[in-house]
Amino acid sequence: MNLPAFWNENLTAALVNHLWQSTLVVGIAWLLALALSKNHARTRYWVWMAASIKFLVPFSLLITAGGWLRSLIPAPAARPAIAAAMEQVTQPFTQTEFLGAAETPVAAHNGHLLPIVLLAIWACGALIVIFRFGRGWLRVYAVKHAAKPLELDADVPAFSSRSLIEPGIFGILSPVLLLPEGILQKLTAEQLRAIVAHEVCHVRRRDNLTYAIHMLVEALFWFHPAVWWIGARLIEERERACDEAVVQAGCEAQVYAEGILSVCKFYVESPLACVSGVTGSDLKRRIVRIMSEVPARKLSLCGKLLVAAIGAVAAAAPLTAGLIGAARISAQLLHANGPLPSFEVASIRPAGSSPFRPPNFALNIDDTSIPPGGRFFADFPLETYVEFAYKIMPTRQQQDAMVSGLAEWVRKDSFVIQAEAAGNPTKDQMRLMMQSLLADRFKLAVHFETRTVPVLALVLARRGKLGATLKPHTEGLPCDAKWTAPPDRSSPTVPPGGFMPTCGALGVIPGRNHTFLIGARDITMQHISDYMPSWQDFGRPVVDRTGLSGTYDFSLESVPERLTPMNSGADAQLDTEGPPFFEALKEQLGLVLKPENASIRVLVIDHVEQPSPN
Repeated sequence: MNLPAFWNENLTAALVNHLWQSTLVVGIAWLLALALSKNHARTRYWVWMAASIKFLVPFSLLITAGGWLRSLIPAPAARPAIAAAMEQVTQPFTQTEFLGAAETPVAAHNGHLLPIVLLAIWACGALIVIFRFGRGWLRVYAVKHAAKPLELDADVPAFSSRSLIEPGIFGILSPVLLLPEGILQKLTAEQLRAIVAHEVCHVRRRDNLTYAIHMLVEALFWFHPAVWWIGARLIEERERACDEAVVQAGCEAQVYAEGILSVCKFYVESPLACVSGVTGSDLKRRIVRIMSEVPARKLSLCGKLLVAAIGAVAAAAPLTAGLIGAARISAQLLHANGPLPSFEVASIRPAGSSPFRPPNFALNIDDTSIPPGGRFFADFPLETYVEFAYKIMPTRQQQDAMVSGLAEWVRKDSFVIQAEAAGNPTKDQMRLMMQSLLADRFKLAVHFETRTVPVLALVLARRGKLGATLKPHTEGLPCDAKWTAPPDRSSPTVPPGGFMPTCGALGVIPGRNHTFLIGARDITMQHISDYMPSWQDFGRPVVDRTGLSGTYDFSLESVPERLTPMNSGADAQLDTEGPPFFEALKEQLGLVLKPENASIRVLVIDHVEQPSPN
């Protein structure tokens, strides 16, 4: 798949949804930080750190993990309301339909160029941020490399540097304390102990590691203002947390504040945010807080439970949505009206090399009547039975989504299924029985998901005007009216108002000069759009955007690519004077197809096994 296609189909929608979800988490973190404003700064620091990490963890990964866990759980479960709610939160936006003029070469070129331009802009921004971080790291590394060991009573190795950079902790795996030369003469012993205690607190809290993670977030999402706002909050809260720890350890507040002011007077701030220093955040506010000696409140049990519950819900909700989303169809023992109906008797055997036998009724999405007696017979691969059971039109996108990553036998190996049901079930009841059979014998587990893909939108060529061979069904013959096909099948005609002999399902008969006549009576526009990819190889599904409700009678005479002329020899030549499909669609039905991106539902197989013995 080339880059523009990948961008259009997946990346844009995924990125928009991820940014929306991450921004929502930032808002929740801000409200939570406000609620904890009187508590210890270390608590608020981890709230903001969680908001930063969210940018690296899309909800879609947790939903996928939930779906994977569901495949390991055999027990069925009903679908509660949380699944639908989480689907809306995790994918609040669908791709906007871009209706308008048909795609021209210029528009297609611009559409392919745009993602490349956007990707180039993002890459430039990310490289600038990484370059800035790298330059700061090299400066501090050079300072550390030139520094000399210093005998100092501290929990980490100390080094003395000729640089004027403030005291700070350098390194993540093996941190060291860098002190500028002469600081022992500029600070009193008590002030120095307080400053060293502040830096050791950064080591114990792993502040360099956590802020390095946030620097990765800043490099990847440099365009998002919330990311930089989170960075400022992290620096503020980490310094405040260390200030609180130093004062609580018994250091005199005035001595500690004077030590910070002296450092700010003689030395400059570190050029790298993940080198924890002593002068970060708003200096005036820090001094006021230190001198006020108002102790921070410990987080109460209720507060701890609240923070833990919010974190658990944020992580568990998308995981649960994936778990339930995968279960809502794989647990086929339940449906809207209770247990699924099942066949009284059913046998499944590999077709092997035996001759193909047609089914006793069509396994398509049509709602046509089936032979009475409750008998089912078919000889198809598993994917055909799944499409029938869940009433799915087998488009290329649907088939790719359904069998992706599965064993080849799912699509290639045919199985003969013979079953008997009580009474005279309808076709839709047969579908439910097939769902139950597939879950029982093939251990089938499936789920529906929404994917944004290129489609063709079926729209009216002229607003409010239908073509000559597309009429509301109420204006034509009722479906109980008899119609006899014309005797001359090489030149079929359509009776006034009747259009085609079939009701509720599409029919195909040979037309003039090797064309085909496709049509039906009492059929919806959705049904027509679903079937169009089977007439013509569009390479993408068709979605109904006509806005026409109710049912219609239609007749379309053209030369579709996917249909082969009936009753013609192998060497027969097609009559090129027949109307091309797109021209016939516009002139006869008053409809056109326009390219756009849209969200469609596809069925995905999560788990399947070879059928159990009869």
